[in-house]
Amino acid sequence: MDYKDKANLSSLGKEQSKDIANILKEYDIDKIYSSPLKRCIDTITPLAKEKNCDIEKVENFREITSPELQDNEFSCKNYKRDNGYG
Repeated sequence: MDYKDKANLSSLGKEQSKDIANILKEYDIDKIYSSPLKRCIDTITPLAKEKNCDIEKVENFREITSPELQDNEFSCKNYKRDNGYG
């Protein structure tokens, strides 16, 4: 299984994805671009269904390139990357 298919939204994340769809449903949207990561697709799927539009996966939108993080829930507050942005 590819690491892109492992991470799932938490119950809070699922509720927040529904909130996003509700907030944006009144806007004219006919195409959605997303990272190919499962969490991103799952987050935007309720909006795509609401608007009856496609989600185009864009490889360059990948925001996490650490496969070892994909199976774990974590708080960004507690995660430090060694990139100077502590």
